[in-house]
Amino acid sequence: MNAQKTKTLVIPLSSPLPKEAFLILYHEGYPTKHYPLLKQKISIGTANTHDIVLKDPYVSSHHATIEKKEGLYFLMDHKSRNGTFLNNTLIRETALAHQSYIQLGKTLLQFEYKTPKLKTSSPLGDDIISQHPLMQQLFGTLEKVAPLKTTVMIYGETGTGKELIAQALHRQSGRNKNPLVTINCGAIPKELLESELFGHVKGAFTGAHTHRQGLFLAADKGTLFLDEIGELPLDLQPKLLRVLEQREIKPVGSERYQKIDVRIIAATHRNLPKMVQEETFREDLFYRLHLIPLYLPPLRDRKEDIPLLIHHFTKNMSITPKALKLLHQHSWPGNIRELKNVLERAKVLSHSPIITEKEIQETLSHSPLKSFSQTLEVMEKSMLYDFLDKNQWNKTATARALSIPKSTLLDKIKRYKIAAPRA
Repeated sequence: MNAQKTKTLVIPLSSPLPKEAFLILYHEGYPTKHYPLLKQKISIGTANTHDIVLKDPYVSSHHATIEKKEGLYFLMDHKSRNGTFLNNTLIRETALAHQSYIQLGKTLLQFEYKTPKLKTSSPLGDDIISQHPLMQQLFGTLEKVAPLKTTVMIYGETGTGKELIAQALHRQSGRNKNPLVTINCGAIPKELLESELFGHVKGAFTGAHTHRQGLFLAADKGTLFLDEIGELPLDLQPKLLRVLEQREIKPVGSERYQKIDVRIIAATHRNLPKMVQEETFREDLFYRLHLIPLYLPPLRDRKEDIPLLIHHFTKNMSITPKALKLLHQHSWPGNIRELKNVLERAKVLSHSPIITEKEIQETLSHSPLKSFSQTLEVMEKSMLYDFLDKNQWNKTATARALSIPKSTLLDKIKRYKIAAPRA
């Protein structure tokens, strides 16, 4: 019986077994026995001294072992005479994925891995995964906060999952039958942002040919997620403050305020308290937003989650120990988003169900050393300095040359701490 033929006979179990990890022994396509993997290292072979003894003349005396390392289970062949196959691929050592098929001689086994509750997702969703103590504490906070109407402020670097947290809070709130509306405050030009948020009436400005409903009204009875709130221009911050205090908005060009019922969730990768000190973010608005702060740690501070995330993103793929080591050594400036992208590229490059160090090395070599947002900030700061220098540090002339309002230029000078060189 070859490996390919054996795989087609498999009939998966209809109900999960209660152990965290175990092997299922198949006979003629049917599950006949299961072996809980209760020890750190499980030996498999025909000798009676092994943890799992197989009565198969094609299996070696000391055929293979399964060892739990760094949160994953690794299958290792011990120079067996007929080899060890994982999902029809001959292997020496590689990590096991949930529902992987192992063939030793003519014996077929299936690996099952039921992740314990501590190591799986937040109670608010399967996409938020961590076993880190700070994240476990956050999961408990999310359950308490989700049903409330209170404003939530999420802090975290780019790629840490701030939008997933906002989605989870909305999904578990009493507003989940109404919209969750998302806006990135840094992605919309300043001149359009007010209209986007509050709407406008016909004739409010050139090009306003019809009445437009803003995002606050679109999110009425639901939730508005203000991503990258640290990018909100200073002149719009008092208007957001009024919304938080009075629960009413005034569309651009209108003289009337309209009552709204919206829960606000905000997020930023910036240090808002520092921005308050630098006077680039209003102190009164900060305290209105900072009612329930949530902090997402970067992936470099929770590397014990990497095996869990690998399992989540790659599903039935396996990974070699050397590949896993490379992932642990990386600093992950792009956090979980970067890890997901690296694994996606590695899956494309791999010609088998096993991701090796070769694919990881190739994908990491193209991974930026800094996050994209950090790179843009460096470029923008350099450009502003050059324009200021060319215009003899005359801010009015520089703003005109850049085709931006002088107030925007002053905000950026303060944010980047740009100063003229001393004479």
